[in-house]
Amino acid sequence: MTKSGNAIHAGRRGDAFAGLSSDEILAGICGGIWKKVCLFESVDSTNERAFALAASEAFPQGAVMIADAQSSGRGRLGRRWISPPGRNIYMSALLKPEIGPREATLLTIVGALAGAVALRNKTGLDLRIKWPNDLMVNNRKIGGILTEIRSGPEKINLVVIGIGVNVNSDEMDFPEELRGIVTSARTEAGRTFSRVGIIIEILRELERWYKILTSEGRRPLLEEWKSLSSTIGKEVRIVLGNEVLSGVAETIDDNGMLILQLGSGGKRRISSGDVMELR
Repeated sequence: MTKSGNAIHAGRRGDAFAGLSSDEILAGICGGIWKKVCLFESVDSTNERAFALAASEAFPQGAVMIADAQSSGRGRLGRRWISPPGRNIYMSALLKPEIGPREATLLTIVGALAGAVALRNKTGLDLRIKWPNDLMVNNRKIGGILTEIRSGPEKINLVVIGIGVNVNSDEMDFPEELRGIVTSARTEAGRTFSRVGIIIEILRELERWYKILTSEGRRPLLEEWKSLSSTIGKEVRIVLGNEVLSGVAETIDDNGMLILQLGSGGKRRISSGDVMELR
């Protein structure tokens, strides 16, 4: 095992720490698109480390960054992602999809489906997806997806799908203002879980839904997303910068944009925003 700063460069035999093992992850994945796994004790952000890897070398499609802790983990809209060591999953996957920038929202749907289905499989919890990227249990957030791209005018050159999951945290790991809003698999199920087992399942599901997108198109993804959505059919309030919209979340369109039925009778297509489900 070789270390560089706080990084442990994995993908070789024997790299393991804090209950995370590259051998076990790679063996559990059983081939497929995931070619390189990099484990870190602590990083600023796994998404940032993924982009740094992509900039510094000819990376393979399917490189995965996994950290035991993050010092500057982030979610959507620049929010901080609480990332204590030894408890949760902080991971990012590098892909080179053959799709255009206008379809980038579909990659967030791929990540959300992978996280939701994997957690349902491994924990037995009733995971739901709040548009566009929150993983929810009992109306509390258990995880989230942060998709970032580098693209040209016609093509996405690189995508990093970041996935954060609260696996074994307890309430005291979170700031007081987040208690009651966020949760963990251990809190909801009353038992601890193997992070490695969940990581393997997430990577399997991420590959499965990514291949469905690239081989069968968007329709199967959109239908499965709708079946797991906590948002569709709900009254919602959406904050778009200085604009606040209220209405009913009617559906998502073919690009994964939310169709909002306004109280005035009109409709709006929403590509991003801060969504609060009212009832």
